[in-house]
Amino acid sequence: ADNLRPEGDFGGVTTSASTFVGPDGERVGLARRPDNIRSEGEFGGVTTTATTYGAKDGERATPVRRADNLRPEGDFGGVTTSASAFVGPDGERVALARRPDNLRSEGDFGGVTTTSSTYVGPNGDRVGLARRPDNLRSEGEFGGVTTSASTFIGPDGERVGLARRPDNLRSEG
Repeated sequence: ADNLRPEGDFGGVTTSASTFVGPDGERVGLARRPDNIRSEGEFGGVTTTATTYGAKDGERATPVRRADNLRPEGDFGGVTTSASAFVGPDGERVALARRPDNLRSEGDFGGVTTTSSTYVGPNGDRVGLARRPDNLRSEGEFGGVTTSASTFIGPDGERVGLARRPDNLRSEG
């Protein structure tokens, strides 16, 4: 249980709240200082730098092609030693070498093994669907129309006419 209870009258304003009142909260105006940069004399828009270092043409430089110092010496028939010495194959396909196998079956082999006769697999037919008989039987007569079907008949499906409300706005005066 709390043992701190207010004693006496409490109006909601404390001594510190009435004594220490904060500032009004008004915004201080923005102090705009005047600039001290002045242009003296006339200015035509052309500077010394622009006249000294003028704009250059944007033409592409032509590439410099150096002359080589390689000259053929002696006769040259067009066919080198390496070209005549290293002639490739004719391009004909090599015949496929088919080696005969050396696996022979010894003894009598009828085609049926012990494993295949012992372990016969399933025949692969689909299992028939087991249909269980239901145990729900109707007792008594049934006319085909239930109480709920005759009692709760829905609307006949016609569209409801559009209700036009009269205007309640009048120009007075």
